[in-house]
Amino acid sequence: MAQVSGTYEFQSLENDELILEGFERIGIPGDQLTPVYINSAKRSIDFILLEWMNKNVNLWTINKLYLPLNTGQSVYSLATSIIDIRSGHLRTFTRHLNGVAQSNTADTYDGGGGGNAALAFDGDIGTRCTQNVQNGNISYDYGVGKSVRLNFIGIQSYFSNRPYSLVLEASQDTVTWFNVFTFPTSYNYQANVVAWFDIITPINARAYRIRETSGYTLDLEEIYFCNNVIDTEITSVSEDTYESFSNKNLISRPTCYFFDKKMEPKIFLYPSPAKEFQVLRYSFIRTMYDAGKFFNTPSVPAKMYPALVSGLAWRLAVKYKPEMADNFKIQYDQDLSEAIAMDVEHVDITVSYDLSKYDVR
Repeated sequence: MAQVSGTYEFQSLENDELILEGFERIGIPGDQLTPVYINSAKRSIDFILLEWMNKNVNLWTINKLYLPLNTGQSVYSLATSIIDIRSGHLRTFTRHLNGVAQSNTADTYDGGGGGNAALAFDGDIGTRCTQNVQNGNISYDYGVGKSVRLNFIGIQSYFSNRPYSLVLEASQDTVTWFNVFTFPTSYNYQANVVAWFDIITPINARAYRIRETSGYTLDLEEIYFCNNVIDTEITSVSEDTYESFSNKNLISRPTCYFFDKKMEPKIFLYPSPAKEFQVLRYSFIRTMYDAGKFFNTPSVPAKMYPALVSGLAWRLAVKYKPEMADNFKIQYDQDLSEAIAMDVEHVDITVSYDLSKYDVR
């Protein structure tokens, strides 16, 4: 019986392996590679990745984020890694505030965590709950016999760059608690800005709490426990269309956006959001990471490796073996076409007709 490896290490190749393969294809073995050759190859990989961003929408570069909205603010700066916005949805939700907030120590429900927990649920960013213990928790009990299903969470920190490690836990009796969601440990919380998160697998529970696990002291302006989420699409418009709006100070429900693709990208909303509209959920295309160091891994899925190596061999041939470049370009184009054909969303399309508009006699 054939024995397989049982591993998938070829699904993640480092730059050194790709560079070695590229040079071997043009007849330069690994023992002849100098630092000049290696830097040349890394530079070529960067140009290939830039080419792919210009040529095709790469599914692995598509991300979704939440943009916290401020009342009356129409213009928001975005990360420079965002190269295009695919869609925008205005998110509304229900925030239940009919329970009892409490500040607790460690993994308890003792009320001894310090600060005033109610201030984290009062809707006023000018107040906050500052605990006096490390690794404490802030809980919210909806009451005996109550059951609430949370699917959207917001955390507004008083401090910037405090590396919280947070978990959301739930309980049916405020005695036994279990994990519902672990917040990304790499998230960079900013002062006075709500960080929004989806609860992937929501449950029904009587009480919930936010607990810190890495030794920091919770100092939070607001905690949003939300459900009844509704996403409403807003329309993308051109710069000319946006400029044609006469009253850009109008405050209401945003219905459209303009994405400014300059060196420092911005999104312009119209109208400016009213108080009840706090979140924009947007899908965007980000730039790929550069090749980086010799032993880094390119930020592409394994299915793109054949095209990446073929493209690298072609670019290296242009520089070092120009007489071979045309043949490598043909192979590269073929490998890239096959990879792009696989990098698509496979969905069914339903086409309907209104037969009343046609003479079907």
